[in-house]
Amino acid sequence: MPASKGLLFKRYIRIELNLWRRTLFEIVALVIMVLVIFLNPIAHSKRLLYTTTENENEQSIVSHKLQDINILTRMADSKREKTKYILAFTPETTFTSEVTKNVAKTLELSSTVGYDSESEMQNQFDERTTLAGIVFNGLRDDGTPLTLSISIRFPSEFRTIAPFLTEDRLWITRCSGRINPGRDRAKHDKQQDIYIREGFLQLQHQIFVEWFHQLRKDIVSTYPEPNVEVYNILLKAADEPCSVMSVAQLPTFLYNFIYLLPFLNIIRNVAAQVEDGVMVHQWHYGYSFGMQWGIKFLVLFLRMCILGVIYTVMLLAFWAFGGREGEFSGTGTIAFVCFITLYTVEIIITGMVVAKLFANPTNAVLFALMLWLFMYAAFCIILERYWDIHKYYIFFILVAFCNCQMHFSMSLFRNCIEQPEMVNTIDFVLIFTSAISSALIYFLILLAIQWRMPGTFLSRRIVNNRPRKQQESDTTIMYLGRAPSFQNFEFGDVGSVELMRLRHVSTSHRDSERKILKNISMRVYRGEVFVILGHIGSGKLTLLRILAGLKFALRGNVYIMGNPFEPSGEARRLVDFRFDEHGLNKHLTVEQTIDYHVRLKLSPSESDRYEIERRKWLAILDQHVEGRGVRIGKLSSGSMKLVALCCCLAGDTPIIILEEPTTQLTGREAQIFWSIVHAEKENRAFIIATYNVGEAEHVADRIGILSMGVLEASGTPFFLRAKFSSSVDLVIIKKPHVPDQPITDYVNQFMQNIEPENEIGDSLTYRLPVIYRPRLQKLLIHLEIDRKMLGIENVRVVGAELSDIYMTLVTSFRLQQQMIPDVTQTFKYQVVSQKQLTKQRMRAMFYKKMIHTAPNVWPIIMIFTSFVLIAIIARLSVLLDMPKQRQNSIHIGFREPADVIKYIPNLKDCGYIDIRSVVKVNNKKSVDVSRTFDDDSFVCEKGSYRNDLRKKNELRSFGAVESDGDEHLNGYISQDMFHSAPMMLNLLQNVILRLSYPTQTDLVALVENHPLPTQLSQKINVLDNKIAHIHVPLVVGCIIPLTVSVFVIPLVEEEIYDVRFLQHMAGLGLKVFWGINLFWDWFTFFVYSIIIVVIMSLMGIGGFGFYENAIMVVLLTTFGLAALPLTYLVSMFVNKSIVRAFLVSVLLQGVSGLVLYIIYWDVANSNTIFFYAACMSPGFSLLDGVSNVYAQYLEQAICIEKCEAHDSCTEENMNEVVPNCKFDTFFKWAAPGILPPILYMVLSALIFLMLIFWIELHRREKKFHTSRDLRKMRTATYPFDDGDVADVKQKIAEADNTKAKQSVFLVDQVEARVPAAGKRIHTVSFALNKYMSMGIFGPRNSGKSHLMRQLVGQHGFAFGEIYVRGLDFKYDLESIHTYMGYSPQHRGLLNELTPREHIRLLCMIRGVPEAKIGEKMHDLCLMLNMTGWMHRKCSLLTAEKRHKLKIALALVAYNKVLVLDEPTCGMPATTRREIWNILRYIRYCGKTIIFATNDELECKILADFIILFQDSEMLAIGSLQYLRYKYSHGFYLEVRLIRDGATLAESEENLRKDVENLAKFVNFLHNRSELVGRLNNWFKFYVPVGHIVYSFLYGAMEKNKLRLNVSDYCIYQADMMSVVAQVQETRAQLKHHLVQTEGPLPLDTASPKKGRAKK
Repeated sequence: MPASKGLLFKRYIRIELNLWRRTLFEIVALVIMVLVIFLNPIAHSKRLLYTTTENENEQSIVSHKLQDINILTRMADSKREKTKYILAFTPETTFTSEVTKNVAKTLELSSTVGYDSESEMQNQFDERTTLAGIVFNGLRDDGTPLTLSISIRFPSEFRTIAPFLTEDRLWITRCSGRINPGRDRAKHDKQQDIYIREGFLQLQHQIFVEWFHQLRKDIVSTYPEPNVEVYNILLKAADEPCSVMSVAQLPTFLYNFIYLLPFLNIIRNVAAQVEDGVMVHQWHYGYSFGMQWGIKFLVLFLRMCILGVIYTVMLLAFWAFGGREGEFSGTGTIAFVCFITLYTVEIIITGMVVAKLFANPTNAVLFALMLWLFMYAAFCIILERYWDIHKYYIFFILVAFCNCQMHFSMSLFRNCIEQPEMVNTIDFVLIFTSAISSALIYFLILLAIQWRMPGTFLSRRIVNNRPRKQQESDTTIMYLGRAPSFQNFEFGDVGSVELMRLRHVSTSHRDSERKILKNISMRVYRGEVFVILGHIGSGKLTLLRILAGLKFALRGNVYIMGNPFEPSGEARRLVDFRFDEHGLNKHLTVEQTIDYHVRLKLSPSESDRYEIERRKWLAILDQHVEGRGVRIGKLSSGSMKLVALCCCLAGDTPIIILEEPTTQLTGREAQIFWSIVHAEKENRAFIIATYNVGEAEHVADRIGILSMGVLEASGTPFFLRAKFSSSVDLVIIKKPHVPDQPITDYVNQFMQNIEPENEIGDSLTYRLPVIYRPRLQKLLIHLEIDRKMLGIENVRVVGAELSDIYMTLVTSFRLQQQMIPDVTQTFKYQVVSQKQLTKQRMRAMFYKKMIHTAPNVWPIIMIFTSFVLIAIIARLSVLLDMPKQRQNSIHIGFREPADVIKYIPNLKDCGYIDIRSVVKVNNKKSVDVSRTFDDDSFVCEKGSYRNDLRKKNELRSFGAVESDGDEHLNGYISQDMFHSAPMMLNLLQNVILRLSYPTQTDLVALVENHPLPTQLSQKINVLDNKIAHIHVPLVVGCIIPLTVSVFVIPLVEEEIYDVRFLQHMAGLGLKVFWGINLFWDWFTFFVYSIIIVVIMSLMGIGGFGFYENAIMVVLLTTFGLAALPLTYLVSMFVNKSIVRAFLVSVLLQGVSGLVLYIIYWDVANSNTIFFYAACMSPGFSLLDGVSNVYAQYLEQAICIEKCEAHDSCTEENMNEVVPNCKFDTFFKWAAPGILPPILYMVLSALIFLMLIFWIELHRREKKFHTSRDLRKMRTATYPFDDGDVADVKQKIAEADNTKAKQSVFLVDQVEARVPAAGKRIHTVSFALNKYMSMGIFGPRNSGKSHLMRQLVGQHGFAFGEIYVRGLDFKYDLESIHTYMGYSPQHRGLLNELTPREHIRLLCMIRGVPEAKIGEKMHDLCLMLNMTGWMHRKCSLLTAEKRHKLKIALALVAYNKVLVLDEPTCGMPATTRREIWNILRYIRYCGKTIIFATNDELECKILADFIILFQDSEMLAIGSLQYLRYKYSHGFYLEVRLIRDGATLAESEENLRKDVENLAKFVNFLHNRSELVGRLNNWFKFYVPVGHIVYSFLYGAMEKNKLRLNVSDYCIYQADMMSVVAQVQETRAQLKHHLVQTEGPLPLDTASPKKGRAKK
């Protein structure tokens, strides 16, 4: 097999080239994010928030002498009595005491207070009475220090202004020193800088003056002490972005998501291959899984390298030429390139793991997105703190998931350039070790998953080539039932070529019930279509897996062309298969797919055939698919199946194995599919599994009937008919109201003891033993003579139906006796009052919750997961503990004494010193507003600063120092640039020192603005506050989405399995359903909340006491009231997959909770507008409330510590002694109260609940409405339509309300769906009364199920009307549902409930008295033989038992109408007979039955009349025999000739002569007879006789049987599928004829639908 690596590599390259749009989008997104990171346009635009039109053009200069704090005292005096502040200082020495005493005297302060330490001073600082605290650093033991280094500590908030925004009220986050009267609420001295208004600058200067005075006493200076005056300059500053509002965290935020889109696309790409079985099929073709993963990795790596190169080049370009500070590092560059390469490897492997784990692309992408966002939200703050404390716990974070590494690495490599002194070797070791470890861990996980789940239908033993060894226990596996006789099997003819053989194969496979293949032996011959026919659960799929080499047999052998079949050997090239998965890559085109399979299957020596094969299959597909250039994923399911079939057939693969190939195909697509199969079967063998008898009869050359793991018989259809048919059916269609007994007596005159086998409507069916076939001609002749006398309209003789033979063969010998109780007694229930019924339905909902939701294991799993998450986060959140010393200092001016001499110019040489630039201090605080000097900060300018200022329109300097003679120094500060005032003053003071002591280089003045810590309850983006507000919410935010999303599982399960609709149909209203759901789930969530809080307490999260924990429970419970309706909304829109709904719910709850909260702190910088907008999310409100509780708890701890420092402080008077320590209840509106979060959550709950009910009501209303104008619509009854259909539609449309009420079920021109364009609508009309049963017959995917859902109200209709017992479907649906029972085709049961629980639940909702439920359950068990498995969960039941249970649920009440969708589809014969007997008896008791089916036998047994249905169109209506008589022309004649001859050549010659004689005879019957099938000596002819004279036909066959050397023969008519095809063909011919003769048909050929007259 030429499964070369190059071919697979080219295939994957083609896939990536076809996905070039995704790659281009990834590149564009990456470039945009990188540009935003480095250019940061938002940062430059934020400063607009701080400019107003009223002062934008204001220009002024205002002076201040720095000798008083009158502005501050005047502002304070306006609120209370005369204020005298004290001045605190530390340490308490002679020098500090004297300096502060003089300063207090100058500034008119009341007194000074000294402390031994800074912490003591901070703990006892009272901002109500204390101006500021002074910390003197670097003091000598005695005397005046040569270096004045002070830290001035003011309260964190300004005293003279009160802006609305918190960041404008704090020293650490204020953006501008200019006063805006409106925003800052300032009335006086608007032109003074905040530093002057608050008194900071005065205090800074007076401390320097007092120190300078003492210094002059110790060191004499000839330079006179100058007078200092400061001028506030109000002039628009140049573009200086505000440090706080610059969205400083935006680059970090985007770094986390740089590779998110490529990661998701990798998952989509790989998961699509896993989902569609591509990898399993490629393994079958010879590519090992390791090779596939390796080559796929290589191709993805090449694609990701494009992104990596672009990303690397852009970053290096910005770092090298972007004007950033620091030196470009070669080592850092090499390390960065290596990391990007390693990160690319890691992200590809991680994506492969996620894709393999989930398989479904959508689910995999949702999980990956959820994981990515949660890892960002949970660990971004921890990673941010690494550079402060260098804790190596983050290694586990970096290993856990790859997205955290990008954030960390970007900080690392940026520091390599900007701050190389901060980077250690261990930091590089950390990032590279974690990346390598993560890649290895995920690689091992991928290996483990691949070993555990190699692929759908593929056994691990096959992949590893380890057959199961024979064990002693295997000998006990034997079949104890009825063993089929060897005579049940027909073997190939003399000239047949055997391709595959099974010998005594037995095997078992894991499933809900024990299903074993028992001693299977069969042969498959070339040129045949071998159909394995069996019910669902008979073992067909297991048998196909063994034949395809996907599973080892437990015992027995499989041979291909006489050699043992080795699944791992070259024999695999002889077999190809297609099961439920099509095995095609969705991203390749049709042409590329065919090209790949042709190249793959042709050996190198057959290269000349490549182009022929390729053109052949493309030519076939061009006729039936959308186009050869269309991607596989864009094709319809039918086109996909055709492409998959052609891929199987490419390269002359001899054995093709297909499992239910036409399940998803329409009738027309199925015809095309089988036409290709029959055209290509000459040199091949097809093995096809199906449960559809009609399909098997239509396509099979040989049929193997499989039942309960036993091959009951095998042979050609003719062999099965001849072998197992002991009778022929005489069908007599009598006139209405003609009794059947005279006809029966007449038949018994010729054949004794004959009774009607079946009587449906006007059809009588007599089963005549085959021994009476010679007498049949005489009977038929007399019936034709006396037909008028007997009241007979038509007589037919039908040969053995294959469905009858199948039913006979597979009927279990263990068939139990069926007891059908009296319907009129057992199904009636007492009529109770509406109030009692509502109470019982509420009890039913509680009962369902107890049996379905309460035992659910998912909550336990989520609680355990929560415990693990809490433990992990508790360990990692050590990094988020509140630091003992809260550092938020602002460094001003010079930082080191040496900087003064190095940087400062000589003022004597200048007109003034201009401060042109400053640098930020290199720290990692969340807000960095420090301003210090470097060698580029000062410019020595000539001339006058004021004169130069007049020439400027904007201010580009931070300030200036100018000499005004020898005794005056002037300082200029820019109010637009905050912190320029103390910075300029620090320069001015050091200039004074240089002028006074030019030779003394050790005399320096240093200053630091170190505001007191902010209150932790304040929501401001300072590291301390951020930690206080994030620590506990981080834990809660990770747990809650998982916990609350569990509640979506039962709701989505009910939606998926249609149980929600069945409950609604039984009478369960919206109020009861949603009300009980919310009540139960809310109570359950309350219990979970208590458990979570207890776990958090045990793990030490938060350290709360009982009161705080109770508040946490209140918050969590309130959150549940809002989050549960949000989860319900998810279940209403994402209800196709439980996993997908759970992931969407977790993602939604997480994004609206933790992720949004982290973005609020990390990106939005605690913006107030963002906060109030986000509060509408219940998750955000919960975390905000939790953070308030934790922040106040921390503040209480701080206040208690401060209180302990006061001797007179107690808990009772703490709020009086210690400032800002008045704590009251949490239930308040002001921060940090929890009433606002509770209010927002309750408001969200009300909004979500109203939205739920609005959606429910809107959907109900939308069912019966459409946006199109129905007045222009016309029902599609045309001249070429069936006359009976037109008559029925017209008759029903003209009926008035009185006539409508006479019918039990009346459907008047109901459309399948309103078309998007055009005016023609295909509609259905029929009317049913009591004692009637109607079948809707059509091929698969013809629209039957949709029509059935319309008939029960699950799907709506806009055009047409339905009346049930006189009630209008659109307005009285709830009342109508009380008369109806419904059994859906595939769903209708909950896996975790038992049959007993299902029946009890529905009985309670229906209103059956609870005392009578046991009696009813007993009757249903006896009726359907359900007694032995009523206690077992439905997930453990076989399909037949689940079908029985659905029928039982449809019969729990006194239903007048039963609507059944495929009631016995794929069921064993025993079950089918049981259900048919029940339905026939119910019909006999006066009920009306409507069922959909594609089984002709089911219609024959149950239906009074049927509707032929195809493509949602009503083709014909009438009884089965009537439609067959009307549309089925001719008959099929199957003949088997006798082979005779001494040698093979003689036998062939005799057979040739017999064939010629047989052809002449058949041509005698009709000159257009056609040979439609032949297999050796078996022949199938179609004889298109217009009117069949059965007496002549059977007489001719009996007389010529010996002459023609006929072994046996069989005569039968076309099946109903052929009738449907014939109807469509007839319609098409008539339409074509009308178009040719009369031109194009108008759209409106029928009269508009008439409204029903009301009487």
